[in-house]
Amino acid sequence: MTETIWHSLYGLLEGNNLLGSPHRPEREKEKKLVESIKIKGFTCLDAGFNYGWWSWLFLKNIGREGKVYAWEPNKFLYENYLGKWPFKNLTGYNYALSDKTGEQDYHVYGEEGTYSGINSLEREDLWKHLPHDLKKVKTKTLDDWWNEQGKPRIDFIKIDCEDHDYKILQGAKQLIDKARPQYIVIEQKTNDVKNFLRNLNYTDQNEYSNIGPSTNVIWKQIKKYPEGYIESKTSGGAVYEIGVKTSKNAKAIRRIAEPLMKKHWHDKVTNLHRIYRVAEYLYKRQRRVK
Repeated sequence: MTETIWHSLYGLLEGNNLLGSPHRPEREKEKKLVESIKIKGFTCLDAGFNYGWWSWLFLKNIGREGKVYAWEPNKFLYENYLGKWPFKNLTGYNYALSDKTGEQDYHVYGEEGTYSGINSLEREDLWKHLPHDLKKVKTKTLDDWWNEQGKPRIDFIKIDCEDHDYKILQGAKQLIDKARPQYIVIEQKTNDVKNFLRNLNYTDQNEYSNIGPSTNVIWKQIKKYPEGYIESKTSGGAVYEIGVKTSKNAKAIRRIAEPLMKKHWHDKVTNLHRIYRVAEYLYKRQRRVK
């Protein structure tokens, strides 16, 4: 099993032109990013497993309490890599994520090696000169998956699916809005992606912006409050503080007034008012002396 994992990652770090040595600096940045966030106990989603670099980073850092869910529609890569990884806290799926559940065309440039990393549900202009096969694959939205799983907590989502990232986000709107993952790393940098995530209270301007790789953007959750929450908490907090302060003052005045009441009250309301006015004066004088 260890050998299977090693060969899987070896292809990423040392191997071919597309996934190997030229991309090693990016891999180092990705490693630094994940280690900086401290994801122990996280539940992580890896959309676009390929040879498993991101899943490996997750598994190395989440500890026994964490979980990783990974998707790889390429049958060869799933059966020979993702499906063979021996981790109990890793669950793999052999279908593609998208904006709808069903079946779609999958552009296959290679079952393994150099061109397996550019297989996609999209026909990218960058690769249109390359020969490829067209296959039908099952697709599912992350929202459907999340509901099927009983709406688990999700902490970190990584999406790298060759120009199909925005559609995956569209199929994950409910999950993102309700589960509120803390971090989303995504390759696609279009305005559609930016507007989508900003509308869901995420920012790409955060303390990790300069740590991560240039090929991906890391989005961080901005804490989301219901409408009127901050205003109500602010005003409520002010009222609470005033109430506490008034209550403390009243107790202090009452302590001063008690011996005076025993001596001067005589069951007369006017005396009671006078006693409390005197006690109030004495309390304020004590505070000035302090």
